[in-house]
Amino acid sequence: MIKPLHLYLFVVLLLCGCNQCKDGCLNGACIDQYCDCDVWYTGDRCDRSELSIYEGAYVGTFIFGSSAETLSFSLVGAADNPSQLIANELDLKFQFTSSTRFDVPAQTWKNIEWIGEGEMLLGLISIRLNYTDSSGVKEGLIEAYRED
Repeated sequence: MIKPLHLYLFVVLLLCGCNQCKDGCLNGACIDQYCDCDVWYTGDRCDRSELSIYEGAYVGTFIFGSSAETLSFSLVGAADNPSQLIANELDLKFQFTSSTRFDVPAQTWKNIEWIGEGEMLLGLISIRLNYTDSSGVKEGLIEAYRED
C-alpha cells in the first residue's frame, strides 16, 4: 500500500523534474515552469539567438553591372543586438525583420554607401544592394552558400 508520505514525495519530485526554469531563463521569463523567451531568443533556457542557425562561413559572388567577384565571409551574431547579423570580412550589418528577411541599413562597403534588403533560404543568403549617384540608381547582388 502506498503511504501518503511516499505519494507526497513522488509528486514533489515529479513537479521539480518538470521545471524547465530551474536553471533560469537567460533571455525570457519563467511562466508556469517553462521559459517564455524574449523576441529573437530560443532554447529551453532562452540562451540562443534565433539567428544563430545562420552563423558560419559563406562563399559566393557579388554581381555588379557586368562584373562578378568571388566573396567569402562569416556571419556572426551582433553581441548587443539579437536581431542583427554581421558579415565579418565584408563589414556589413543585416537587421532582421523576420526570421528569414532582413534590411541592409545605409553603410559603406567598397567605398560606396549602400542600402538594401535580403533573405536567407536553405543555406543561401541573397542580398540586393543599391546606391544612387549622379547617373541614377546602381544595383548589386550578393548570393552566397553556406560552407559545411
